[in-house]
Amino acid sequence: MRTAYVDMDGLLDAMDTHHPGARFDLDLESGRINLSPDDEDRQLEVPQRDLAAGRLLMQSFTASVGDAEARARLSLALDHQDAFFLFRWAVAAYPDLRVRWQARNRAALLEEALSWLRSAGIEPQYDLRPVPAPRALGTPPAAGDPGRVGLLELLLLGVPPKLPEGEDGRLLRQVDGLNADHAHRLFRSLARQLAEHHGVPFEEPSDSLTIGHTRLALTGARVELWIQVPPAVRRLFVRPVDEPT
Repeated sequence: MRTAYVDMDGLLDAMDTHHPGARFDLDLESGRINLSPDDEDRQLEVPQRDLAAGRLLMQSFTASVGDAEARARLSLALDHQDAFFLFRWAVAAYPDLRVRWQARNRAALLEEALSWLRSAGIEPQYDLRPVPAPRALGTPPAAGDPGRVGLLELLLLGVPPKLPEGEDGRLLRQVDGLNADHAHRLFRSLARQLAEHHGVPFEEPSDSLTIGHTRLALTGARVELWIQVPPAVRRLFVRPVDEPT
């Protein structure tokens, strides 16, 4: 078995491409992936991922999703003839799930790629690009949704008329829904964004979600976000008017 550099990102992308008639080759000298090889004598045809194995992976991932609405959308995509394309499109709508899926899918592809390379007598040297991070907290709302209330809007605009402070130093931000159903939708959307912001998997909440020093709660037609702020941090923002900075 010989050691050789392999463009592993390109190899995984090629293995995961499901286009009829598409062929990719590994250049045994450069380690790069070619669509139209220049010298076929030094090329090794890249196998496409087994469709049945890919579908099983998508089904297993879908079953692990705690968000009932997201799980239903992914399941619907899997029932379609173009399941591979539609599944990726559906999972992309949920940034936290997209990151989880990309990590799981790449791990499975990497295992297949290493097995194939070693069966061909190649011990690969490679680097992998990092999995893209979830959408940042301040990402603007999608076009056509000007009324969307996100975490950023809640933190900036959700100051209550009186500024209550819990006994443990927590501060409150709140937003009132148009009715109980609207408040529930706001709560669910904010809960997902809170999970994405903290980089934890989103699980369907009931009427409250606590992550770290933050607690999101649904109370009737109101959504409340309690944030525990250390006294030293608060003093940086709240000073007497005549106190020098």
